[in-house]
Amino acid sequence: MAVAGVLSANAWVFTQDKIVYQTIDDATVTVDGCDASLVNVAIPSSVVYNEKTYEVVSISARAFASSSIETLTATESVVELGSQAFFLASSLREVSLPGLTTMGEGAFYLSGVGKVVLGDKLTALPKDAFNSCKSKLEVNLSHIETIGATAFRKCIMDNVEIHDGTTLEKAAFQECNIDNMTISGTINLPKGSFVFDRGKVAQLTLVDVDFSSSRDAVNPTVEKLEILQKDKSAINIGNVPYTTKAKSIYLDIDMETLGMSSVSPFGNSYALQEVVMGPRVKSLFSNMFYNCSKLGTVVMSASMTEVARGAFSGCNSIGVVECQATVPPVCPSDAFTSTVYGTAQLKVPEGCRDAYAAADGWGLFTHIDGTLSGIGNVDIEGDCAVRVAGGRIIFDCPDDAIVAVYSVDGRLVYQGAACDLMPGRGVYIVRVGRQAVRVAV
Repeated sequence: MAVAGVLSANAWVFTQDKIVYQTIDDATVTVDGCDASLVNVAIPSSVVYNEKTYEVVSISARAFASSSIETLTATESVVELGSQAFFLASSLREVSLPGLTTMGEGAFYLSGVGKVVLGDKLTALPKDAFNSCKSKLEVNLSHIETIGATAFRKCIMDNVEIHDGTTLEKAAFQECNIDNMTISGTINLPKGSFVFDRGKVAQLTLVDVDFSSSRDAVNPTVEKLEILQKDKSAINIGNVPYTTKAKSIYLDIDMETLGMSSVSPFGNSYALQEVVMGPRVKSLFSNMFYNCSKLGTVVMSASMTEVARGAFSGCNSIGVVECQATVPPVCPSDAFTSTVYGTAQLKVPEGCRDAYAAADGWGLFTHIDGTLSGIGNVDIEGDCAVRVAGGRIIFDCPDDAIVAVYSVDGRLVYQGAACDLMPGRGVYIVRVGRQAVRVAV
């Protein structure tokens, strides 16, 4: 098939239902534009011209550039989209191209498109694909394996999911503004260049990530950062700028399997105000949060067993330390600064105040509150466990487990597959099978 926009010398141009077509060969045509009065474009799978049927297989380069169309839908016969096909189409709002296999550079550059439906046959987004789109952009990237340079530059998006094996090219999300982004698995990153240069992500979730291909490529400004370890035995978050920019960090990783340099990626985090450790964090290494001058709240789960020397050295703004472990973790006297020991409030589980007051390190806290009502690990139905950490209800259950969470007044909060939940502060009833437990978040 001829590439969109590359036509034979004797190509025919004709119009049907206000859509302009141009023949590619004896059997196929490309869409080459439309009448200026047409607002909603519906491209059929075939057209008849001079008593001959042609299959519609592509949209030509710049076919709808600077046009006034608002929507475009095509059948699965349209497999190719030409470069700058919707360039400067500022009125464009929604496009559906379920059969697309190839997209040209700058296809939606400077357009007004908000929702784009793409089929799973398209695996690569080219350079400038959605660069500077004017509306909040909604597009499913679950089938995309390569995101080209500046593909989403200056885009505004609610949810973005980048999956294992994806390649992100230079400045793919430069100057973007994203509410929620999840990056999972091994991501191939450009050497020596930024992917998120001057980008902003309200909540960035990293799951089993490996950023070892380029430690400096991931650098958005982040409000909330989550780093989770679920299936991989080791992860590598790199020594990258997003950790210094995040205001809140939630960690649920085995520190012993964390690939990192000799310098902690969390040290000298100038914006960090809160850090919460999930149940996989059993120990903190030396100088882990060194010199996080704005850090005010530290929450440790019931799994914590050791806080290493200098873990919070230079963190003089800490006002609340919450440790849910019923047995005081190992804690040397220099884990926190003397300022913190004298002014911060240490919150520990009910009935554990005396144990913490008598323990090395912990006993240096002047203010110890023994009324913490959270839970540690609770076994349910033998092969399930529920935990509470960092405002979350966390389930360790088989994939087919169905759980239900109720408020104390009987209102159903969640029912479905076991997953991490953030229901808000309060007391909840968690049910798995026939068994239920009461938890406080």
